[in-house]
Amino acid sequence: MNSNSSPVDAMLDEFVDRLIKEKNIANVLPEVLEQMKKDLRERVDDRINVGIVKYVPPDKLANFEKLLDNGTDAEVQAFLAGAIPDFSEVIAKEFLDFRTTYLHA
Repeated sequence: MNSNSSPVDAMLDEFVDRLIKEKNIANVLPEVLEQMKKDLRERVDDRINVGIVKYVPPDKLANFEKLLDNGTDAEVQAFLAGAIPDFSEVIAKEFLDFRTTYLHA
C-alpha cells in the first residue's frame, strides 16, 4: 500500500499517545519514549490488519491483496468499507480490544 501520512496514520498516532498516557509511562528518556511509541504503533497496526483480514469475504481476498500491493490508502479504505459490513465497528472493536490487552498487561 502506498502511504505517507494519512488521516489513518494520525488516528493511530493519537491512539498510541493516549495509551502511553493511560499506562502512566513517565520519566523515560525522550528517545526511549519515541521507540516505545514506534513499537506500540506497529503492534496496533498489526492487530488492526489481522482483524480486518478476518472479515474480508474469501471471494474478495485476491482483490484486497492487489490493492494492498498497488493501491492508495484511500482505495484500500473504500474497498474495505464496501467489502466489510460495519467496517467502522470492526475497526473500533480492534482498537478497544488492543487497549484492554495493553492496559491490563
